[in-house]
Amino acid sequence: MKNRIVKLICFALVLVLSVAAFSACSGKSSGKKTKKNTKKNSSATAEVSSDFSDNSDSSDLTDEVDDNIYDDDGEEAEEPVDDDAEADVVNATVPIFNTTPVQNNFLGFNGVYHGFAYQKDNWGRTLTNKMAELELSRAKSIGLRIARSYYDGGYAWDAKTKKFDWDSEGMKAFYKWSNKLQEGGVKTWISYWYDSTYYLHSYYWSDEDKNGHDNNVFEGFADPNKNQQKILENYAEFMADTVEQFHAHGAKNAAYISTATEPGAWWNEDWGTKEERKVFQEMNAGMQSTVANMVHTALQKRGLRNSVEIIGPNLSGDDEAYNEYLYYYQKQLLPGAVDMISAHRYYGSDITADNYSLWQEKIDVTKKVVDPQKWIWDEYSMDSLEAHNDLRPKNGMFGFQYALANMAFLNNGLKSCVSWTLFEQQWPNNSTNGRDWSDGVQLYGCMPTLLKSSYVYPYYHYVNLVNNIMGQTGSKVYAGDKEALDGVYAAMTKGPDGSYNIMVINTNLDAANVTLQFETSLGDATLYRHVYDPNNVFATDDTKLTAPDKKIIHTNKVLKDQIVPYGVAFYTTRRVCK
Repeated sequence: MKNRIVKLICFALVLVLSVAAFSACSGKSSGKKTKKNTKKNSSATAEVSSDFSDNSDSSDLTDEVDDNIYDDDGEEAEEPVDDDAEADVVNATVPIFNTTPVQNNFLGFNGVYHGFAYQKDNWGRTLTNKMAELELSRAKSIGLRIARSYYDGGYAWDAKTKKFDWDSEGMKAFYKWSNKLQEGGVKTWISYWYDSTYYLHSYYWSDEDKNGHDNNVFEGFADPNKNQQKILENYAEFMADTVEQFHAHGAKNAAYISTATEPGAWWNEDWGTKEERKVFQEMNAGMQSTVANMVHTALQKRGLRNSVEIIGPNLSGDDEAYNEYLYYYQKQLLPGAVDMISAHRYYGSDITADNYSLWQEKIDVTKKVVDPQKWIWDEYSMDSLEAHNDLRPKNGMFGFQYALANMAFLNNGLKSCVSWTLFEQQWPNNSTNGRDWSDGVQLYGCMPTLLKSSYVYPYYHYVNLVNNIMGQTGSKVYAGDKEALDGVYAAMTKGPDGSYNIMVINTNLDAANVTLQFETSLGDATLYRHVYDPNNVFATDDTKLTAPDKKIIHTNKVLKDQIVPYGVAFYTTRRVCK
């Protein structure tokens, strides 16, 4: 067996260099058969469909695709084997429990993608129309189903007239962004940002609150008599106006709203006892549940409630206080006031580690108070954001880390997830620096702002695959084992079109011979394999979906394949490439 220390050194060098090519989405590839474990390059130029049809195609792949044919039990036909290569292969058998779904209506893999494309910036850092069109095109082709965006009252508020102007320059830019996404079947989630400085906290604390929120109320919601009930009513009517105006301006894809962003569940032990903490969290949660109830009622009165879903509370915090908040928040809601529960968390600092267990541990904690079928993990990424700013643009292992989080979400039947963030974006009139910011650019996305480069980062290609293959809206989700069986995880979705879509992660330093065992037969399904190999992706301006490199026939209850080290393999009965 080869020296594993040498292998580790070589692997580290590959991570740094990341110079090998990957195949691009096309119905054709090189046209040559390849031996096991060799890589294929492709000069294909076909684009991923930018609409949100099922991207299926009844035709077979051309003969140029690597057609490794399997018998009825999934056994691969005999091929010459390199004994030395086989010595460093892990064998893993993994079940997929595809009799009973853990989620019946999956909303896909989504991202925070702000409606800044057409917004003006005081310092001239505004996308050109060509840049804006390219950014939106990439958002559509990358398989985004829901874009969660920053939103606040300042977009519509006219400081001179002291009235809301729903045809202001800022609102027109926002409508335009939403309408462009609507053309690609993407829905928008209007998330009111950091509400605490606008309408709540000054009525519960004399100065700033314990979590550091300022004691201010946005003048658009203010009441001259400082009547708390009136301020909340003003805010609720503003959110109802928001939904009404988006739809009136053609953006009927504005299908989700949130009344807050990270309202705060933090608790410092120096502040008091556990009992005092519970009182504090009940009061915190009471503020947000009251607002959600009032927005729900305002929408009902206008006949708009069925046209939009309310998601709350967009919470972030530590475990015990976090769960207390979620418990009290749900307890104080009116029936039907909130459609889905959302939460933010970030885990994992080592990009080569199997961090699945970190996500599973936190999901197990939160599942005590939240039904996974109604739970959106609406911000997630790796921890230690600042430490990864240099690695992320050039290291494909970030795709591997996102895959571990996504696998945990699938295996636990979550409704959806929203990455922080989809793209790096220039926040208008913002010059923040530090952590994951640079002169107002929020850095933590899978491509840089187009003001700086048209290239995408290596893990863009993972996001493209998982969104387009596993993220069909309305899919049923079937779990695999929640433990890494010989370092391998797997899960499956069944699309509303009847398609099968399977995701497998190999967390080993070595390649893995994987046997998937299904509870229920897939029948004579033909599966097309797409591979994300973090060792063989790099920064590029090519955003095409990685093409299928293998066709597997006669799956039934067993699928056997070999997966590269740290690789993510996707198998689908759909032709996602056109």
